[in-house]
Amino acid sequence: MKLSCVLLFIVCGNQLLTDAMHGGDIDYIEKVPYMAQVFRLYKGGLKSFCGAAILTGRWLVTAAHCTAPKETVLSTQVRVGTNYTLTGGELYNISRIINYKQYYNSANRWNDDISLIKLEGLVKFNNNRQPISISRVPPKVGDEIVIDGYGDDYDGVYGTCLKVGYQKVISIDECRKAFSRTDRKNIEIDNRVFCTNSTTLDLCPGLH
Repeated sequence: MKLSCVLLFIVCGNQLLTDAMHGGDIDYIEKVPYMAQVFRLYKGGLKSFCGAAILTGRWLVTAAHCTAPKETVLSTQVRVGTNYTLTGGELYNISRIINYKQYYNSANRWNDDISLIKLEGLVKFNNNRQPISISRVPPKVGDEIVIDGYGDDYDGVYGTCLKVGYQKVISIDECRKAFSRTDRKNIEIDNRVFCTNSTTLDLCPGLH
């Protein structure tokens, strides 16, 4: 079973300014047309700092840690429909952000790190821009998932192209054991999330 998942914003913890896809292969947006980039105005220009997934022509889903700052609506834009980090596709302004309320109240925000973005304009769907399919069934251990994003490589070189890779889901117990061997061993992983583990494919610096 193969599932499409944009994990970039689900598992990236506090990496607010890093959209890091380590490993994987350069690929075409037609393979993952739901993929979007979230940009913030930074020193007079736009910087890609998080990923998102298209839900409808007006709404996207991303991580609350990407959209929690109050100034985000005015300083953030979304780009869809391109293989590249800073060119191509269409750029949209944001009209509203809804962060999951528990994100602010949770001692462990990893399990509540989700938000919605509403665009000012309407995304016109084509081969490069499509809503993501939402599964009503959680992935099982051993299922292969699609991981995609833009960003840094393992050498810290900022990426310019979309990358796609594949990983298999591991059990929650295995996930907890893996975290217990890192400097984030105090993070509580509950049953609302699922995990993968790899030394060659990663979505955040240091989490592999």
